[in-house]
Amino acid sequence: MSLSFDAPWILVLLVGLALWVWLARPNRLATLLRVGALALLCVALAGPRLALSDPDRYIYFLIDRSASIGVDSAQILQIVHSLAPPADKTFYGVISFGAQPVIETTFAPTVQLSEFQTELDTTATDIASAIRLALETFPRSGRREIVLLTDGQMTSGGLTVL
Repeated sequence: MSLSFDAPWILVLLVGLALWVWLARPNRLATLLRVGALALLCVALAGPRLALSDPDRYIYFLIDRSASIGVDSAQILQIVHSLAPPADKTFYGVISFGAQPVIETTFAPTVQLSEFQTELDTTATDIASAIRLALETFPRSGRREIVLLTDGQMTSGGLTVL
């Protein structure tokens, strides 16, 4: 179990509050109540987070297999294997895409794909649909990451920034 803060620098204000209490001694009860309220406010503003354990990490590799890539599938998979070392609580999945995305492998502790299993329409590149498929099939909990391997030449679909 660990405690972390979004803005830990706000906790520095607690030092100022402690100094104020030490200097302002006349009415101890009123001062203590004020300082207690301000201390709680400082902690709340710092954004505390209690983590019971490290979350699982899910990483999708989105691989562009369109004709414009011009790289051998074995080379692409070699790159994916080098980017996906086995690690605690980390799971990898692979989605390949051209005109349409396809899940090559579901999440596993290692990428065991030695060659692509699917035939794709390589005449187009739809990055947006590949990203949508990844977002729709991620587990509900845990850290989610996408690694996009593409030349960036979209021919269909469209990406919008939220």
